[in-house]
Amino acid sequence: MSSCIARHDREGQRNHICNIIEKYKPRVSRYPSTFRNNCKKIDSGVNNKINFIKNVLFCVCPENSSYELYHTEKIFHAFEGGTIPIYWAVDRPEKEIINENSYVYCNINNSDISKIQSAIDNPNKFKDQNIFKSQGKIHSFHRVKCASP
Repeated sequence: MSSCIARHDREGQRNHICNIIEKYKPRVSRYPSTFRNNCKKIDSGVNNKINFIKNVLFCVCPENSSYELYHTEKIFHAFEGGTIPIYWAVDRPEKEIINENSYVYCNINNSDISKIQSAIDNPNKFKDQNIFKSQGKIHSFHRVKCASP
C-alpha cells in the first residue's frame, strides 16, 4: 500500500504523515530502512529505492527540512517508481511543470488527515493524471506502473 524510505525523521514530518496512514489503514505500510523498519532492509542507492517502491501504491516522500525553494529529488523518485507521492515541503515543488493533481501535497501544519484519507480511498484520481503540465517541456512522461490498491 505505502512506503517511506528514510534513515531519520528529525523534524517529525514523516511520523506525522505515516501516523495518519497507519491510523486509517493499519499494518499496510512498509519501511525498509532505519526509520520505522518493519521489513527487510534495502541496499542503498537510487535504483534499489525505486525498485522497492514499484511495489507500493503510495510513497511518503517529505523533504528533510522546510526552507523556501528547498525541493530535492524525493518526489521525482516516487514518480519514477510509479507511485503516488505523498509529499511535504515548505511549498509545492516545481509548480511550473508538475501537475499538482498527480500527487498528494501535505501541509503538516494543517494536519491534512482528510486529504490523505481521500487519496487512499480514491487513488485513481491521482493515477489517471499526467505527471507534468502540458506547458512544461516534458509532458509525455506517465506512470509506467502503479501498484494496485
